[in-house]
Amino acid sequence: MNEILRLFEHLEIPSFGGNTYSVTPVPGAPSLLIAKSSDGAPAVLHVLDAEVRTSAAPIRLRHLAVQPRVRARIRQKRETSESKVTVYQCQAHDPALQSYFLTAVVSALTSDALAADAEPGAVVRLLAELFRSLETKGRSTAQGLWAVLFVIQESTKPAALLSAWHEDVNERYDFSWGADRLEVKSTGRLEREHHFALEQVRPHPPLRVWIASLFAVRSTGGTSLGELVEAVRVRAASPREAFKVDEIVARALGDSMPDALDARYDVDVARSSLRFFRAEDVPWYEELPPSAVRNIRFEATLNEIAALDRGAVEELSSDLLRAASRRGEAPAP
Repeated sequence: MNEILRLFEHLEIPSFGGNTYSVTPVPGAPSLLIAKSSDGAPAVLHVLDAEVRTSAAPIRLRHLAVQPRVRARIRQKRETSESKVTVYQCQAHDPALQSYFLTAVVSALTSDALAADAEPGAVVRLLAELFRSLETKGRSTAQGLWAVLFVIQESTKPAALLSAWHEDVNERYDFSWGADRLEVKSTGRLEREHHFALEQVRPHPPLRVWIASLFAVRSTGGTSLGELVEAVRVRAASPREAFKVDEIVARALGDSMPDALDARYDVDVARSSLRFFRAEDVPWYEELPPSAVRNIRFEATLNEIAALDRGAVEELSSDLLRAASRRGEAPAP
C-alpha cells in the first residue's frame, strides 16, 4: 500500500455533511490535503492563496469531479476550520480506481513541471483529460502492460528507463533512447512465440532495435498489475515521471482498468524467462517484400535464437540496453 493511500485510510469520516472533509497534509506539500468526505469517498483539496485566480470551470466526469475555489469545512486533528479550496473529488467506488485517483492527483499537483500554484486551471484540464481516458476503450492488454512494467522494475536503471518509455501507446516501440529502441514482447505460454510487425524488426538505419522477451503466466498468488504500477511509480525520479506512469496506464487500459489492475502474473517465471534479442535475429524471409507492401504482421518463435549475454551487451555500447539489464546482471560501465 502506498503512503498516500495509507494516510487516506487512517482518516475518519466527518460527522457533518455538505462540503466537510477530514484531512491530513500531503507530505512535503502543506497546501495539498488528502481528504475523506462525509460519504467516505477520497478527495484531494488544494488550499488556495487568496490572491490566486483560476479560469478553471467545474468538471464532472464518471470518475472525477472538480470544484474550483469553493469554501469547505476542514477537520484536522480534532479542529475544524473553513478554507477556500479547489476540490478534486473521486467519483469511483472501486478500491483500485480510488487508489489510482489519489496517487495520480497528488502526482499532478506536486509536479514542478505542472506548477499547480502558477496555473491551477492547467492542472484541472490535464486531470480531466487523464480521467476521460478511463471512459474509453483501452489500447493495451493487462499482460502487455504488466510485461513492460516488469522490465522497468527489474532493470538496472528504472528511472532512466521510465524517461525512455513512450508516452503514446501507439508508438512502434516501447522504449526510445537516441537511435536505440527496445520492444517488450510477452506470452502467456511457456513457448517464446510472439507477434511482430515487420517494420519493428527490420528498421531503417541508424536505428538499432532489441527485443525483450518474457513469459507472463497468470497466477493467483502472483504480483498484480496494480502492485507493479505502484512499484514502478516509487522508482520514478520525480512527481512528473510518476505522473507519466499514471498517464500511460490510463491510456493503455481505459475503461478496463479496474479489472486489469487485479490481473496477477508469476514474477518468478517472468524473471527466469526474461531474455534480450537482436531484432535482426527474429526469423523472416531472406528478402524483404517490395516497398509498396506495408503493415506486415507475423508470428515468430525465438526458441532457437541465441539471446544476448553479458559480454554481448557490453560490446553493443547501448545506454538503453544497459539501463534495461536486470539488477545484479548489469554489464560493467
